[in-house]
Amino acid sequence: MRKSVIVSVIVAAIALGAAIIVYGSLSVNDETDEVSPGAVDAIPPTALTRDHISLVGETFTASDFVWQVSGASEVSVVYAEEPDFLRPGAQDVVVALEDLEGNRTELTARLYVFGIRSAIEVEAGTAGIALRDYLIDAPGLDGLYGEISVSLMTGVTGAQLRRTGDYEVILRVNGRLFTTIVTVVDTTPPDATVVDHTWWLGMAVDPMSFFEEVRDYSEVTARYLSPPDIHSEGTQMVSIVLEDSWGNGAVFTAWLTLVPDTEPPVISGAEDQSVFIGSSIAYRAGVSAYDNADGEIAFSVDSSAVNIYESGRYEVIYSAVDSSGNETSVTVIITVMELNTEIVYAMADAILESITNPEMSLLEKARRIHTWIRSSIVYSYASEKTNVIDGAYAGFRTRQGDCFTFYSVAEVMLTRAGIPNMRVTRMGGYSAHYWNLINVGTGWYHFDATPTRERVNNFMFTSVQADEFTRMIPQVPNYYVYDRSLYPPVVGDDDG
Repeated sequence: MRKSVIVSVIVAAIALGAAIIVYGSLSVNDETDEVSPGAVDAIPPTALTRDHISLVGETFTASDFVWQVSGASEVSVVYAEEPDFLRPGAQDVVVALEDLEGNRTELTARLYVFGIRSAIEVEAGTAGIALRDYLIDAPGLDGLYGEISVSLMTGVTGAQLRRTGDYEVILRVNGRLFTTIVTVVDTTPPDATVVDHTWWLGMAVDPMSFFEEVRDYSEVTARYLSPPDIHSEGTQMVSIVLEDSWGNGAVFTAWLTLVPDTEPPVISGAEDQSVFIGSSIAYRAGVSAYDNADGEIAFSVDSSAVNIYESGRYEVIYSAVDSSGNETSVTVIITVMELNTEIVYAMADAILESITNPEMSLLEKARRIHTWIRSSIVYSYASEKTNVIDGAYAGFRTRQGDCFTFYSVAEVMLTRAGIPNMRVTRMGGYSAHYWNLINVGTGWYHFDATPTRERVNNFMFTSVQADEFTRMIPQVPNYYVYDRSLYPPVVGDDDG
């Protein structure tokens, strides 16, 4: 009876999870054994759990999910099942605590894994992308997105959101950098404001002309579902497809009214002109022909009656025909006049008035004249070399010419400025060259207003300088060689 009581107490104690200390002896089958004092650990370890928030790829140990671990002996902490750290969303994490006596406790914590989108697709015209949109939506994370620190290193601009394409975005999330590609797409059909259209019978009608405004974030083209009958006068319904570059399309309907074109073109800019004998006439300059149906059209000019080398009044006829056969013409009068010295002198005087004043010396005036000619007239085609007045007139009017033009303009301006001058002509060269001699009160000097490739400023140079320049450019033989017997001595002649 004694034996059974003791065994029952021990079994009951183990069942209650108690540590029992037994003293004295144990009698079994009427035999008594001595029992040493000892301890038995039957209490499982205990701990508190803690949840964790992480980014995809971040890992934790099992012990990271528990704290305040207690037990009678050393306790190990392991996963009952390894959590998936690469799966966004909430998941239970079961942690097993086990002491050295084999007592085991399983506890459950929560792991919240947040993921960053590697790519986002947004519709063109989106106002903006919220930072929250870069995080992957996953079950169980609602209400916790604010626990993640997200900031943009580089983002997508408003202009980029209105333009289709791929754009790289760099995010800083909880101190780590991530790259997301934002793809702006256009899946929305074009929208437009439709207007009815009146056009000309027999002429093709641009389908885009039925739209006052087209709204889309991609390039839009227009085409007819069925082409209209452009040869039937009256009103008909047309259906037009607007399609953007992404293939999004929408159909619009409008009314087309076709009427015959009976209005002739209009010629503008054709005016009477007065020119001097030998002058060229730019008949088409400033003239255009416009038609109400065809827009700007070609025109013809009949100037066969004009004789530019004989004074008189001559008719010039401008004409144009539109695609409907409507024709118009305009007649102007070209008056060809003899050029006289007074006209050219008046042109020179107007320029001198703007670049000189009466208080200037002859030397100052000569320098101003040389500078104006060099900066205002460009070397161009070979000019007529009939007389100085014609040459100067061409230079003043066209602002271009060859050395005779430069010489002629210089002679007229120098003469009107009261500066003695003479013409000099090259001898022995393969072509003629013209320049001036001037005397501003200190003797005769060379004065050449024609520009050179060598960019020499040939203003009032001596005979010594003329000879030196001639030797410097042997590719132009005898550049400043002339018959000195025909001219007064030039400063420097005695030095030769």
